Amino acid sequence: MQSATERFTLVLRLVQRAVAGYLARQARGPLVVLLGTRYFTEAVAPSPHRPIPVPVWNLLVARLDRLATRFTRLVQRWESGTLPKLRPGRAGRRAGRSEGRRAGEPTEPQPARPPILRLPRERGWINKRLPEAGNAGGLLHALMQWPEWPQFLAEVPRALRLIRPICHALATDLPPGAALPPRPRTPRRKRPAAPSLPPPSPTWRPIAPNILAAAKAWKKTG
Repeated sequence: MQSATERFTLVLRLVQRAVAGYLARQARGPLVVLLGTRYFTEAVAPSPHRPIPVPVWNLLVARLDRLATRFTRLVQRWESGTLPKLRPGRAGRRAGRSEGRRAGEPTEPQPARPPILRLPRERGWINKRLPEAGNAGGLLHALMQWPEWPQFLAEVPRALRLIRPICHALATDLPPGAALPPRPRTPRRKRPAAPSLPPPSPTWRPIAPNILAAAKAWKKTG
């Protein structure tokens, strides 16, 4: 299992290396060549995918570092039989904080938070923008085929939360039984039909005397 851990860490390092090369090319700019008395620049093919800002790439590199550390530590504790207990979910922690807060206690104004950086959620978003990360996806796919992985993931289900994001970003299939079940689709609420209004009742108005006299005179002449 240790060799599998080392290979998984190597996959993450290859992705970080691809990100570093991409950012270096972006900082260097296009190549400018002087031929005679004219300057020529290399043609950069436009990418069909949405560009990702540099802070998001830096966020990815930092998360890969934490992922390698957490995964290695998790495997070591699994091998030694010293896995920590599962922490309560967000709902339990939120309920505990609400109980500790006194009723009617004034809340202090919170400072404005900086914008939250989020990684893209589309499948294979790293491979689509970094072709050189294909080697990392191939190694990860080969690693997922090892017979030790299904046993490890079955005994340590919390490891799936660490593996799923990188597999999704590299468009790598998970081992059998490790994929999330499809979310149940909530049925749409049917809007109540609008009540049918009765047809408007005809309103009878008296005919003006001059119109009635003109109608009688026209009838006599006809």
